[in-house]
Amino acid sequence: MSKIEPTPQVEVSRLKQAAKHLQDNPLWQEALEIMEQEYIEIWMRTDPVQVTQRENAYHMVQAVKKLGQQIQTFAQAGSLQRTSRDNVQK
Repeated sequence: MSKIEPTPQVEVSRLKQAAKHLQDNPLWQEALEIMEQEYIEIWMRTDPVQVTQRENAYHMVQAVKKLGQQIQTFAQAGSLQRTSRDNVQK
């Protein structure tokens, strides 16, 4: 018995619905805010000689922001392909 593969439209719809659900969830927003704040605090507490730790914390702040933006894009557009193409052009 073979598995029926969903159509691209079904996949886009599912992605959009899941992203919208996350975006509208206050716990999701709170989790992103807490993570961002924790990494900012780590970043700010590093000594000047702790370059690697400071750089890692900075990159984590950027990653958390990018994750939130990506979910927002998916919720609005529902298109993984378009955002992937846009990221390649940057």
